[in-house]
Amino acid sequence: TAIATTLDGLRAKIGGDKNPGRILAVLEPRSNTMKLGVMKDQLPASLTLADRVFCYSGGIDWDVAAAMAPLGAKATTEADLATLVEHIANEARPGDHVLVMSNGGFGGIHDKLLARLAACRALVVDSENRPQRDQFLSDSQPHSPAIRQEAGENSAAAVDLQPTIPKSDRLPAP
Repeated sequence: TAIATTLDGLRAKIGGDKNPGRILAVLEPRSNTMKLGVMKDQLPASLTLADRVFCYSGGIDWDVAAAMAPLGAKATTEADLATLVEHIANEARPGDHVLVMSNGGFGGIHDKLLARLAACRALVVDSENRPQRDQFLSDSQPHSPAIRQEAGENSAAAVDLQPTIPKSDRLPAP
């Protein structure tokens, strides 16, 4: 599936030994095929490369929790978007990669999650090397865990969950 391919690509990109950060996969089953539950039995297998899985079940007529049960404690399902954002923010830690997958706007989860992660990060900011809340990093690479793209613009909020080392060492070369 596209989910497995995306996770495989991210896992290959971040590696295992060089960057031990976890992949937190966040999924909204929004396509018509997903909403109908056509692919629900394949979901657990497609998500095996994720270290943690968060699935939004709001507006879905099939039992998302039952479909995710083969993933055990690695999976969290939630019908309330605000609660899902809280679960993700509470689980995320430095070095993690948060991968959000949906066919739509996902209820604005990108901005909500970035804001919540920034609030969490603001509580632990204790060095000049760390970005401050509401600071933006204009030179972050597209598709980094803290990137938001709209209308061709890139802006990265200061919630990058990578280790706090100087930016020139933190970002990959173009």
